[in-house]
Amino acid sequence: MKQSRVMSAVESMSNVAVGFFVAVAAQALVFPIFGFHATMGEHFAMGGMFTVVSVVRSYALRRLFEAVRVSSAAEPETEKTAQSAVSFRSRRAGADQEEPSSLIR
Repeated sequence: MKQSRVMSAVESMSNVAVGFFVAVAAQALVFPIFGFHATMGEHFAMGGMFTVVSVVRSYALRRLFEAVRVSSAAEPETEKTAQSAVSFRSRRAGADQEEPSSLIR
């Protein structure tokens, strides 16, 4: 089943919202190890900036993969239809070339 653009956005935003809180917690724990000290407000601000980038990236990738899925699903049908048309024309051409005596049996 195809996922709508709205549901793609909802899924991406939900995923990133959870990721936001995980990232802020990770920043608060990891930054001091590397000598970076920030207040919780600064962690939330940085997390917010990264969240905006993440939502755009996630949504764009979701739409890209959906477009690839839809176009690849359509290709075999198009190819199959083209093959059927060629096969039909080949059979028809062969029938037209048969000798009249072979048609009367």
